[in-house]
Amino acid sequence: MNKDNSNEQDIHDELINLVTRLKPVIEALRALIGQADDVVATRLITLLAVSIPR
Repeated sequence: MNKDNSNEQDIHDELINLVTRLKPVIEALRALIGQADDVVATRLITLLAVSIPR
């Protein structure tokens, strides 16, 4: 394998390793965003329910 191909393979391997290590972090962030979205939606519904005259 020539030097350029070896360097490209090293970069590719490093990127695969990085993405693999980041996958659990990304999944955790998605879960937190989902929870935050649920909290905001619940607060908005509560606020609207309280502020609408009956």
